[in-house]
Amino acid sequence: MHFVYLGEHSVLHTLKKQISSITVKIHDPQRPLITNGATKIFRYVLAMFPNLNCFRFETSIYCEPVSWNHLAQAICSSNLLQLHIHLENFDDCIHLLDGRFNQLHTLCITLSTIHSDQIIDNEVN
Repeated sequence: MHFVYLGEHSVLHTLKKQISSITVKIHDPQRPLITNGATKIFRYVLAMFPNLNCFRFETSIYCEPVSWNHLAQAICSSNLLQLHIHLENFDDCIHLLDGRFNQLHTLCITLSTIHSDQIIDNEVN
């Protein structure tokens, strides 16, 4: 895995408030990510680009999915409209939809496991 330092003089740093759409693809069967690597990258991208409207975070079977348990509670985005992501389990979906992404209108999720420890009340009063 390569980490690139994005100093304050880099093009991405200079244009970070203008970038509205990003696709991150992680697929390398020869070098799997470090533990929680995808989650760390996901968190970094959301923090780095505050005006994202569309975020496609594509990981392969060789990469562990993003886990909400390892994301900071402070992560949120009031600008994100579309999110495409691979999550660990159904509980992560529930946490993702807790209001942190309050403008989200398109959500495409790939789940590793369909399992939830929570009881879901889907009744509308």
